[in-house]
Amino acid sequence: MHEIKLLRLLRHPDIVEIKYILLPPSRSKFKDIYVVFELMGSDLHQVIKANDDLTPEHHQFFLYQLLRGLKYIHSANVFHGDLKPRNILANTDSKLKICDFGLHSMIHQGIVGMEIVRQMQGPIHAIFIPVGGGGLIAGIAAYVKRVSPEVFADGVAVKEVGLVTFCLCRELIDGVVLVARDAICASIKDMFEEKRSILEPTGALALAGAEAYCEFYNLKDINVGRQQEAVLATFLQEEPESFKQFCELVHN
Repeated sequence: MHEIKLLRLLRHPDIVEIKYILLPPSRSKFKDIYVVFELMGSDLHQVIKANDDLTPEHHQFFLYQLLRGLKYIHSANVFHGDLKPRNILANTDSKLKICDFGLHSMIHQGIVGMEIVRQMQGPIHAIFIPVGGGGLIAGIAAYVKRVSPEVFADGVAVKEVGLVTFCLCRELIDGVVLVARDAICASIKDMFEEKRSILEPTGALALAGAEAYCEFYNLKDINVGRQQEAVLATFLQEEPESFKQFCELVHN
């Protein structure tokens, strides 16, 4: 669905275009969605494999179309994530069109890594990321490892990682922490007691992984979600500007 939404917004001569979307007749019969793309005869992989007589002019024209399409895609803050000859459609007139944006969101998650680096005040020792299909951790690790290679990128897994994202994770992340369901529930409870915020399980998963990491390496000086709530009480006299004076005292 993400790919369909994206391709309906991207309109460029070097990107494959959706012609029609065939919907089911009713919600009760909703099983499949058929997407009709413009007709392209082959892909660049088959063109390279079947033709030994490609000239330098062909190569230049192919490269020109690809760079033009990528410039448009990147200008929209979108990254393809799986660009290869099989994902580049081709016609007999040497016209190319980029297709298959199924992994675009994976690289787009690198923006989350950029925000983490920008917002943290001081050095970052480790980043703990919940792992589903692997897109989030692959995107964050790809950015963080490029700008701060000393940062320890760790993941806590919840299900099987995708093939492409697994290759990136194997190259970029430094370790995986496995936690039990009870640890996730305890992290939700800890965050509620400390911040009065209720975490969804994926957010609590990263917190549980950080706690397990600190416990394994005996990092006693680091408190992760275990601080106790403090309640302060005071008495304000009923006179003008008493609350203002109280705020100034707290601020100072």
